[in-house]
Amino acid sequence: MRTGRRPGVTWSAVADVLDLPALDAAVAEQIEIDIRYAGYVERARRKADKTRQLDRIRLPEDADWHAVTALSFEARERLCAARPRTVGQAARLPGITPAAVDALVTWAGQQRRAGASA
Repeated sequence: MRTGRRPGVTWSAVADVLDLPALDAAVAEQIEIDIRYAGYVERARRKADKTRQLDRIRLPEDADWHAVTALSFEARERLCAARPRTVGQAARLPGITPAAVDALVTWAGQQRRAGASA
């Protein structure tokens, strides 16, 4: 119910307009809270899904990060030092930008395809 996201709109006001039955105060308050924070909860859920997807993309343990020219020098240095095992781990490293994560996903896919055709 989109109107519940507006500041100052309460369940009782909506119920009066729509001629809905009265609810226990605790239930009405929980409905208001659920509506108010639904956007934040959905955003957090999407971010967690994205993190799980990135954690499934494996990176070779022996990767020569200096050879991955799509990455900035700083990103290559960070990856060499940390040796992440998944793109998700790499994404959580300081200094690894969203562009670097995209480059890693592309590179990992290329490595996987090259390994499958070899």
